[in-house]
Amino acid sequence: MLERLRARFDPVLRSIAKYLSINPNLLTILSVVLAVPSPILMYLYDSRVSILIVIILFIFSAMMDIIDGAVARVHGRTSKKGAFLDSTCDRYVDAIMILTAFILCNDFITRILLILTLIGSYITSYARARAESLGAELRGVGLIERGERVILLIIFFIICYILYSTEIFNIFTRIYVGALALLTNITAVQRVVKVCKTLS
Repeated sequence: MLERLRARFDPVLRSIAKYLSINPNLLTILSVVLAVPSPILMYLYDSRVSILIVIILFIFSAMMDIIDGAVARVHGRTSKKGAFLDSTCDRYVDAIMILTAFILCNDFITRILLILTLIGSYITSYARARAESLGAELRGVGLIERGERVILLIIFFIICYILYSTEIFNIFTRIYVGALALLTNITAVQRVVKVCKTLS
């Protein structure tokens, strides 16, 4: 869904990118660096303050991931190496976000659902990468791509911040993560079916 809206926001991103004469690969790596402290912080200090810091770190990480491509295009620094690095760093950030949620949620069922979400997200990403290596286009295919998934996870942490230490916290996490796991794996299946129909 966000892929369809990218064109509308591209002029804004390009305007910002003009003032950032920095190596886009550094921005890509920074997206991971910003995310890395989150699970450590959540493990060491399980509190609302920690959740708030995690939210801020993930938002800035997402911003780096959004702007790096615009900087590369505006300054003519797009490359296969940059594209590969971007995809690889995205996978790290995906895992870090879900690991942070795993540490935050002590509920066993929620943790199982988070593992299923991680599996679905990686199959979704792998299906696109493998399909494109075989000549099939999967951009925009599926209910929720990575952009939507990151936004939904950030929203998850925001609501966890609000509901922290309340009686409905575990109920909320089960329902929300359950929906996320379902949508993520449906997306993976949609992509597999699409590729199987496209390729001979």
